[in-house]
Amino acid sequence: WMRDPYVRKGPDGVWRILSTGGGGSREDRIKYGPSCLYMTSKDMINFQEEGPLYLMKDVKRISEEGREQMVRNIWAPEWFYDEVSGKYMLLWSSSFEREGWMKSQLWYCWTEDFKTFTPAQVLFSPGYSVIDGTILKEKGKYYLFYKEEMFGEENGERRAIRMAVADKPEGPYTEVPGPLNGGQIVPVIT
Repeated sequence: WMRDPYVRKGPDGVWRILSTGGGGSREDRIKYGPSCLYMTSKDMINFQEEGPLYLMKDVKRISEEGREQMVRNIWAPEWFYDEVSGKYMLLWSSSFEREGWMKSQLWYCWTEDFKTFTPAQVLFSPGYSVIDGTILKEKGKYYLFYKEEMFGEENGERRAIRMAVADKPEGPYTEVPGPLNGGQIVPVIT
């Protein structure tokens, strides 16, 4: 199954899809954590499933109960080709919390071949929950668009698109305040 598919053509002419949900066995999920699905196509019609990518397999924390814990999700993965380094940056949101949107951060790693990956690192963590990041390069700057994902009694309705900017794809990113609701650019429903 596939959710949140992101498709883009690489500089090598190959179409690549990354998506939430990666399949894999229950045993692999226990051992490596969540995955995202990776598929390729040369014609954008016939896609080949390359398999699950366990991008967070080395990221763990100690829970309040004193147990080692892996993240619970890899949501809305995307990729960005950096022509400066000649590498692909993968980015996604992950959380250690019970609900995937709670205290979510944007993470990233690099690859040259979609087979070997650098260890995952936090890309952006502004102090509130963020998901669904995407990067665009314009006039030598890197723009990160992301969704603020906070709602409930404590915070009210805080779901909207925001933006941050950096000089390199891996940041550091500085928030660009929007005109709405304390810095948001566009409110969203879901």
